[in-house]
Amino acid sequence: TIDPDDCPPLGAPDNDLCPDAEAIGGEGVFAFNNGLAGSGDGNDGEPGHCATNGMENCEQFAGNCGIWNDVWYEWTAPSDGIYIVDTCFLTDIDAKLAVYDADTNSCPTSDDLPLDCNDDDNNDMGDPNCAANPYAAKVEFEAVGGQQYLIQMGNSPFAADAGGPGTFTIECVVQGACCFSDGSCQELTQD
Repeated sequence: TIDPDDCPPLGAPDNDLCPDAEAIGGEGVFAFNNGLAGSGDGNDGEPGHCATNGMENCEQFAGNCGIWNDVWYEWTAPSDGIYIVDTCFLTDIDAKLAVYDADTNSCPTSDDLPLDCNDDDNNDMGDPNCAANPYAAKVEFEAVGGQQYLIQMGNSPFAADAGGPGTFTIECVVQGACCFSDGSCQELTQD
């Protein structure tokens, strides 16, 4: 018998559940719509992360640590480097993000810590340009070229909005060089 609580809501996006993460790769701008996505509240087998487990930018809100109305992406890093995933001025939702190492070929559980997580703390990442967009989320993590990472994108728990459309960017920001799988390297500087 199938438990109705294990089913995504009618009209849910195809990437509503982690095992159905949408494959993306490289740097650029990526569209999402989490308006009809499921809860991701940490009570449905999906992870819920709080400051108490070392993720200081993923605070608990009213007793809940999850990422609500979440959608999932399986991103392949184009090269070694430090990458940022950012929603600043790219959506009107109260965004919350987490990134996980997907090299284990499984979706994270409530016991798995993300590489980084962020909820409304964009300014803590040193981005004064985003002060006028206080509900944006931004994560930074070290990636290995060719390796896959899971991005969990959704809403802060109990957000006034129930999700919606938007975009997020993925950008390599390491100072130095990003080296590609073909052996070539490109000198990069942080803007």
